[in-house]
Amino acid sequence: MLTRQELQELRRELRGTKTLSLYLADHARDEEQRRLARRALLHALHDTRDHVRANAPADRTAFARALARAERLLEVHERDHPETGLVAFVTADGVPFSSMAPWRGPTRVVWGEGPSVAPLIPMLEHPPRVAVAIVDSRTAHLFTLEHGGIVAHGVLHAGPHHAMGGHMGTPPRRGFHPGTRGTTVSDTAHRLKEQDRRRLTREVAARLEALVVPDGLILIGGIPVVVNATRASLTDRSLKRTQVLRGLDLHVTVPTLTQRVTAAFRTWQQSLYQTDVHDVGELAYDGGLGVTGWEGTLNALRHGAVARVLVTERALTERLDDAERAVQLALDSDADLVCVDGDAATRLDELAAGLAARLRYCVPSGPASTRPAARADLRDQLRGATVRY
Repeated sequence: MLTRQELQELRRELRGTKTLSLYLADHARDEEQRRLARRALLHALHDTRDHVRANAPADRTAFARALARAERLLEVHERDHPETGLVAFVTADGVPFSSMAPWRGPTRVVWGEGPSVAPLIPMLEHPPRVAVAIVDSRTAHLFTLEHGGIVAHGVLHAGPHHAMGGHMGTPPRRGFHPGTRGTTVSDTAHRLKEQDRRRLTREVAARLEALVVPDGLILIGGIPVVVNATRASLTDRSLKRTQVLRGLDLHVTVPTLTQRVTAAFRTWQQSLYQTDVHDVGELAYDGGLGVTGWEGTLNALRHGAVARVLVTERALTERLDDAERAVQLALDSDADLVCVDGDAATRLDELAAGLAARLRYCVPSGPASTRPAARADLRDQLRGATVRY
């Protein structure tokens, strides 16, 4: 699937080009649902062709060529990967993008200038948001969590083993020890071992910060004293987003590590989502740098005033046309796009019909949710009233 940067490049490539956007739902476990989804897609293609018949001859020709390519693409997909969903953008001259995808929304066909990208937002790939280290006094194993699985990033070692001194093959004599003419070998070995361990923890901390995005989660497990030393080597900014995986050591299995890391990430992510939704609601209530609801958010997006958009998957699937406008405007203005889920999504659906935004600056002629006269209504929403779709 695409990253946000790749999506932006694809939009620039197809800007002004008539494009057929196809979304085939994923019903991997239900053969009957898969059959119905394919039939719905074919019907949608034929309905779109009927609408295009009233257009200019050049548009009809472009659509006919794109439709022929789309039908061939669907035949190949049905033959090779019938159990998966499909997202594709097709033009008269080719297929700039197609991919198997876990699309669970309604089957969708759109013919227009450029691709329809709103349904892609929950499926975009992101840089690793979780970096993991399992450490002991001599080694550290590094991982990231990507696409729901653990990816190994190598092993770091403290250095050579520092052994105790001996008697050079002769029996020990009374009064002799390895430090008779200087520091004891055991003290020297211990000092070198500590130096190696400090070097290892600094290297682990640097690698963890490099493996994850600047606002990502860092997880450390292993021997407590080494875990604490590694945390002490992190920057203050990284330390604030670092958690300890207790009860794990270097012998942990991959399935157990995946389960523990995924659970920690989901809990952390849900906390961030809930904080985002709450903060935007408070900012909107105060008449400040926040808006809730479709009218206010679209107005702010048209002004280029949005820094961060919060949207739910329900909103993307139930209000496809409005969602498409919002997503296109957000991408044009380089605003962050966050598709929240879980309890945070439920709250956002209740608070703002699934769409809200944090602003860069207040919008001229602000939407209803930022005007004083509308604050009482918004206060009721914040207290739990439901906004209907």
